Amino acid sequence: MNVVRNHRRSSRRYRDVLERMPHVVVGEDDAEAVAGRGEDERRMREVLARIAGLARRYQDVLALCVWEELSYADGVAALGIHVGTVRSRLNRARERVREAVPAPGYREGEHSLREELL
Repeated sequence: MNVVRNHRRSSRRYRDVLERMPHVVVGEDDAEAVAGRGEDERRMREVLARIAGLARRYQDVLALCVWEELSYADGVAALGIHVGTVRSRLNRARERVREAVPAPGYREGEHSLREELL
């Protein structure tokens, strides 16, 4: 469990550093780029908030298998659970994050490709 604890600590430190960084003043030429970055930042905040709202077991699997890019076998060793449990928790965590944040280009009131396929 040290792997998970260390990852959380490093993630928290990284977020703290990002929050302390000064904001860059941008000229008119960069207005469109800034608007795009603003939207990206908003979406990232939504994703991070949704991840923070997940149960600890889902956060652990996301931290190991997605952010740290560990294999399922390494996730099994770190968490002490079966490989099927790692896979199902990872799938559920991904689905819950996807449900909370619409895909890029998706606008409210429009149906998504996902809805068309269902």
